[in-house]
Amino acid sequence: MLNNKSNLYHITKKYENKIITWRRHIHQNPELGFEEFETTKYIVEQLKEIGISDIKVGTNNIAVGVIANLKVKNAKKTIALRADMDALPITENNTCEYASTKKGLMHACGHDSHVAMLLGACAVLKEMAENNQLENNVRFIFQPAEETTGGAEIMIKEGAMENVDKVYALHISSGLDSGVIGYKAGPITAAPDKFVIKIHGKGGHGACPNCTKDPIIVAGAIITSAQSIISREVDPFEPVVLSITYVKAGTAYNIIPNSAELMGTVRTITNERRDYMEKRFPQMIQNLAEAHNCSVEVEYTKHFPPTINDPQTTATAVEILKNEFGDNEYLTEIQPSMGGEDFSYFTQTTKGSFIRLGSKSPDPTTHFPHHHPNFNIDETALIKGTIALSLLALN
Repeated sequence: MLNNKSNLYHITKKYENKIITWRRHIHQNPELGFEEFETTKYIVEQLKEIGISDIKVGTNNIAVGVIANLKVKNAKKTIALRADMDALPITENNTCEYASTKKGLMHACGHDSHVAMLLGACAVLKEMAENNQLENNVRFIFQPAEETTGGAEIMIKEGAMENVDKVYALHISSGLDSGVIGYKAGPITAAPDKFVIKIHGKGGHGACPNCTKDPIIVAGAIITSAQSIISREVDPFEPVVLSITYVKAGTAYNIIPNSAELMGTVRTITNERRDYMEKRFPQMIQNLAEAHNCSVEVEYTKHFPPTINDPQTTATAVEILKNEFGDNEYLTEIQPSMGGEDFSYFTQTTKGSFIRLGSKSPDPTTHFPHHHPNFNIDETALIKGTIALSLLALN
C-alpha cells in the first residue's frame, strides 16, 4: 500500500490541493497542438511561483512548450520527466464545475493531469533540493502537440534531451484502477501509421457494368482481403492492427463511379513489422487493382515509431516504485496498447520508460475511455502520480 509515513508522501501531500487546482484550470482551458499559448503561460507562472527560474519557452519558433531545469551541485545524472499538454477537438459532455469553457475543445486524454502532476513534481523536488535531498539534475519537459504532428520530435531537435541520462513519462489510464501503476518492458505503444487509397476506374451506367472498370469492386476486394496479411503472414502472437475507417464512392444508385477512396491505419509494435507492412500492404492493393483493370494510388504515411521501454530502466523503475507503493497492490504489468504515443521519440534518444497511472474509481464517471466526450478521472490518483514522478527523478 501507499507509504503514508514516508517523507516524500508528506511533502507531496502539502501540494495536493494545488495539483488538483492546476489540473482543473488546464481542463477548463483546453488548447489544440501548437496552439497551447495560454497553457504555456500558465505553466511558466506556476514554475516561477514554485521557485524554478531556469525556463525555456517555445518550440519550432512558436511560443508553446516549456523546458525547465532544476540543477544541484555535483549532480550524478540528469533525469528528464515529460508531460504532454494539448487537448482534442471534442465537445465535452461533462457538467462538472471545471468542464471545458471552450466549445469543441476538451482534455479527453488526461494531458491536463499530466501537466498538473509534473508541476507537482517540480514543487516537491524543488523543496527536496533546498533540503539537500536531491542528487540528480531534473529536466521538466512540457510538450505540445502529442495528439497531432508530434511535438516531441521537434523539442528533441531543439535540444530538449541534451545531456539527459534517463527519461520517463506517466500517462493516465481509465483502464486501470485509481493509483495503480502499469508498467511493461519492451514495446508499450504502437506506431500509428496512416494510409490513403485512391482507386481509379471507368464509370458508367449501373445497368451496363461490362462497359466500366468498377472501382467499388476493387475497394471491396481490398476491404475483405487486407486482413489476410494479418491472419496469414504475421505471427499470431504478434499484435498488428489494420483498420479501414473511411470509405467514399459514388453519387447515385444507378451510376458506377470513376473512383473510390479508402483511408485507415496500420498499428505495429516493432520497427521490423512496421517496415514489412509499409511494403506488403501497398503491394497487395496494387495487385488487386490490376486484377480488376483499375489503377490505384497509395499514400502510406509513417507517424510516430512504436514506444519501446528499455527493459533495465523499466525494471529499476518498478523496484523504486515498489519501495514506496508496495509490491503488488499498486503495481501491475500491462499489455502493450495499439494506440500511438510520440514519447517514442524520447526513448530513441536515451533509455527511458513510459508508465501508466490508473484513474478509474468506483464512480462510473471515471470509467469512460480516452477520447470520449465524458472522459474524466479520479483526482485522488494525482498525488500518487506526482510521487511516482518524483521518485523516478530522485533515484
